[in-house]
Amino acid sequence: MAITLQEYLKSNDEVQAARKKAQAAKAELDSARTAMAGTTRPGVPASVAGQTSARQEAALAAYASAQRQLEQAESKATNFFNSNVEKISKKYDEKKISQAKQRLEEALAQRERLAGTVNPQQLTALDNKIKDLNDQINLTGKYAPKTEVQTTSGDTGAVGTRDIANEIATAGQFLYQLDEPARLQWAKDLKAAGYDVPVTGVFNDALVNAYTIALSENQLRNGYAPEPLSFGQFLVEKERETKGLEAARGAGKPAPGTVSISTPSEAAGIINRIYQAEFERPPTPEELRKETDALIKEERKFSSVTRPVKRVGPNGVEYIEYVGGIDRDQFLVDRLRKTDEYKDRRTAERKLTKEDLAKTARANGLNLEKDFGEVVSTWTQRVQNGEDINIFKNLIRGTAKLGMPQNVQGLMDNGLDLDAIYAPYKRVMASNLEIMPDSINLNDPLLRTAIGPDKEMSIYDFEKQIRRDNRWQYTNKAREEVADATLRVLRDFGLMG
Repeated sequence: MAITLQEYLKSNDEVQAARKKAQAAKAELDSARTAMAGTTRPGVPASVAGQTSARQEAALAAYASAQRQLEQAESKATNFFNSNVEKISKKYDEKKISQAKQRLEEALAQRERLAGTVNPQQLTALDNKIKDLNDQINLTGKYAPKTEVQTTSGDTGAVGTRDIANEIATAGQFLYQLDEPARLQWAKDLKAAGYDVPVTGVFNDALVNAYTIALSENQLRNGYAPEPLSFGQFLVEKERETKGLEAARGAGKPAPGTVSISTPSEAAGIINRIYQAEFERPPTPEELRKETDALIKEERKFSSVTRPVKRVGPNGVEYIEYVGGIDRDQFLVDRLRKTDEYKDRRTAERKLTKEDLAKTARANGLNLEKDFGEVVSTWTQRVQNGEDINIFKNLIRGTAKLGMPQNVQGLMDNGLDLDAIYAPYKRVMASNLEIMPDSINLNDPLLRTAIGPDKEMSIYDFEKQIRRDNRWQYTNKAREEVADATLRVLRDFGLMG
């Protein structure tokens, strides 16, 4: 049966007290955030807004303190558990077995009282309960001892050693499996910490992206923090940081002629998006640190100076847009496209594209290199530049369908290859010639007679055609027929009984 670490933490009074305090602090912080949002309405006195802001700051500090206390309590309980796991497990098992024995006695007594007075389904349910209790007492079935796999706890994140790289890799799966209220809370926390995410409980890619970026920054910050930060503690720090930056920036728009420098959070968001687009993976902490430094360094070369430009929206309303500075996306894309990984990836993509086109050519009785020559390189380049590969597969099919009946051409126009169209004839041909279907080439003269320019041959007529092929005379079936015919002739002449 053996108690797990998570079960022990749930039963530890000190941990539970700290957890309740953290939950209360979180509730007060959420309430303070809601109140602060209400001060943005017109007519709210500055004094009220100031008091609400002070309340929010105090709630944030209280929540950070409660989080640290919870993590300390969990760490203390975890150390005690790891040092006394056998003793704790033995005590836990004895308690559980004692409780199971008491419930078993009650269930057996109930079974005896109800025998013959209830329907079989009710008795079956009671028998299942009795079996389950016996399994608990004897440590069998699902209660047999198991090796515990420790996992990192979610928001507090202080149990064991965190594998943030794995958390990043499974971020989407983690968020997808949450219910909507839990996802909504994650969205609120990430938004408060300064991440660009819609505040909704509905699963969405923006939430996954923000969560992944936050985890990456958490790992980055742990590289220079005095002690590793749990994810909950990191978000609290980020919220304080975000509010401090907002206050320093004033309205949040760069003044004309000033330099707009990305914050580490903004840079991480851009870098993560570019890596996903170019490499289909998030950046490693080292890559994130390297690209963040490079981007901010470039921005500080006064190439990010902005100026206000008057624009007119679709509804005719004028607005100011700040333009100028470096194109951050293009700057990062240019850097990544110089790496060996990008070059290797492009080479691999071209190879896969060419193999895919070659497969379609073979499926239509053609040879990609011989029949299409140098144009293949142009096709693979165009596919890499974003064109649909099916455009070029259809060009291959267009060559193969020449001379085919109208209905066959129609099938090929809908993406069907000659290999699939000839498949029924290949099976019949393979069966009659006693060979494997895959050994029959699409350009086999006999196979090609099955479909002419005017119509397709019936299976019956095609079987007769197969018997005229020289290969058929070497089959076992042909030998048997010849032997039978010879035997009949000998019998007709009286040479055999």
